Amino acid sequence: MKQIRIFNKFMVLMGKRIWIYIVSIIGMIVFDAGFSVITSNLINRLTQRIQMKDIIGIWDDIIFNVVIGIIVLIGWRYSTIRYNIEAKRATACVQRRVYSKALKLPLKYYNEHHTGEFISKLVFDTNKSTDIYRATLRRLISPIVTVIIYMVYMMFMCWQLTIILVSFNVVLLFYNTLLSKKIKMTSINISNGNKRITEQIINIINGVSVLKMYKGGQRKISDFMKDNKKFTKDQLDNNKVHSIVKGINGLSELVTSLIFLGVGVVFVSQSWVQIGQIIAIYTLYGSFAWNFKQIGKYIPEFIDKLAYAQNIINFLEIDTEKIYFKEIGGIDDAHISVNNVIFGYNKIIILDRFCLSVQKGEKVAIVAESGKGKSTLMKLLLGLYEPYEGNISIAGKNFCDNGVYEVRKQIAYVSQDTYLFNVSIKENIAYGKPSASDKEIIEAAKYACAHDFIMKLEKGYDTIVGEAGNILSGGECQRIAIARALVRKTPVMIFDEATSALDNNTEQKLYKKIFSYYNDVTMLIVTHRSSTMMLCERKIYI
Repeated sequence: MKQIRIFNKFMVLMGKRIWIYIVSIIGMIVFDAGFSVITSNLINRLTQRIQMKDIIGIWDDIIFNVVIGIIVLIGWRYSTIRYNIEAKRATACVQRRVYSKALKLPLKYYNEHHTGEFISKLVFDTNKSTDIYRATLRRLISPIVTVIIYMVYMMFMCWQLTIILVSFNVVLLFYNTLLSKKIKMTSINISNGNKRITEQIINIINGVSVLKMYKGGQRKISDFMKDNKKFTKDQLDNNKVHSIVKGINGLSELVTSLIFLGVGVVFVSQSWVQIGQIIAIYTLYGSFAWNFKQIGKYIPEFIDKLAYAQNIINFLEIDTEKIYFKEIGGIDDAHISVNNVIFGYNKIIILDRFCLSVQKGEKVAIVAESGKGKSTLMKLLLGLYEPYEGNISIAGKNFCDNGVYEVRKQIAYVSQDTYLFNVSIKENIAYGKPSASDKEIIEAAKYACAHDFIMKLEKGYDTIVGEAGNILSGGECQRIAIARALVRKTPVMIFDEATSALDNNTEQKLYKKIFSYYNDVTMLIVTHRSSTMMLCERKIYI
């Protein structure tokens, strides 16, 4: 029952077009099976006509069945094209849902889950689960419906022989079904193994310099090899089970053919069935047995894919980032207002009844020892966390009435750990304001003290910065990130140790420029440097 619920939930992701998809599959199967039945019936009819020496009847049967066959082939072709379109559309729909969900998750999720696990879910599990749309479901339904159609026709030809053949295949199907639980377990192990390996690879890539410098880095390599060895074993276990299923199915094909021939000879010799009917059944039986075998093969494969579908469904059911917070406390007229905020991590209170009031245009330094809540306060101001108690408003907007997205529009934020995309410098700055003109981008870069070093680069603003800005120094990356914030021209700017990689002189020059030009913008500057504190109008200690 659990697997049925998972399947139903996964199919619902297709939306209203699910019926077009299902009808397309049924159309493919019925037309394909119908063509085989027409061929078998034609052989039966021709055998009877030959025995009666009815030449005219032979040509009538051939013409009639050819016309019907052409119609069936056209229907099959159209259904196949429609199915492929809907399957690809459904796959794209799930991918969009997963990627969209990834952008709506709360910050807490990213803090508690490794990047490797996240990537594994976005890529590996998504690809495996959507194979249900592209192939697995069709492969399962097709033999079931085909067997039913064939069985009805074969029962009409000779019900005794049909029952014997069906009984043998049912026993085989039951055996294959017993192995489906083992296949599901190995598939779950493979999914978890891929997640662990992805995590290890990301750790190795991100920490390659540490691995090269310290002996302890060898432990990471050892962990990777251990996880890789287990992943290989899980794959081998999965392949073994599939091989057993395949071997049993192959043996059954030979045994069933021998049973069919033996029983057929007995029935004909006893005149219980005509030779034309036996030929007609035999014409279908090869496909009938093959499709029955496919049921046993694809039930385990279907269960296999449902394990990945469950991972995706669980991911999509995670609570998204809250847009509106509960209203606690009042709002004053300050440009930035934090009233009696209580917040912490893992039941440890970091901010206890914290209050902050900053007027429009003020430049305020936020100062505290490490771990006392400076960055936490900034994340609360951005709506990345909801406080346990208290209220926050930014430029007249609050999280209770206006929601986090509206409040974030009022803020430009630069963190200490700046991130640049692997595009040009111009594009990186323009992320702050996609509609920004070249003039605005250059102006923002000048106030961020970035223009001079950018112009010294061979391609200037068109220079590709590399992955995470690896062709630039830390200070250069920070200045481009500051330019990205400045071009946005928001009423509030937050700099969370945004100049930590700059020397004192450059930092002083940068802040003086920004404070002078953006004098009506409210700014919070998290810093440890006394020289930066001196530039601010006041200091707030946490």
